[in-house]
Amino acid sequence: MLASAYADGVLDACEQRAVHDAIVAAGVSEDERRMLTNQVDENETLDFIAKAAETPHHAATLYAAAVVAAGDLNEKETVFLSKLAARLDLDETEASSIRASAKE
Repeated sequence: MLASAYADGVLDACEQRAVHDAIVAAGVSEDERRMLTNQVDENETLDFIAKAAETPHHAATLYAAAVVAAGDLNEKETVFLSKLAARLDLDETEASSIRASAKE
């Protein structure tokens, strides 16, 4: 989620609120929060998210959270989300449906 929001190198105010709210809602520890908010290599981030997906439904949920966190997508965020969908084994139809639903 954070990675998709930060894919363009900038967290706008809306993205910052979404990330903060998600971190609070998830109840992450202070150490986890620090890890999540540090900039890491994109491939490492994609691998980390993909490995966290326990089921296909969980993969779709993780992807949806990333889409919501990214807000209005620019080119870099769109590319990141495309890579994330591939790592999560979501086909383009599934990914497109999730993106459309997230915008409603």
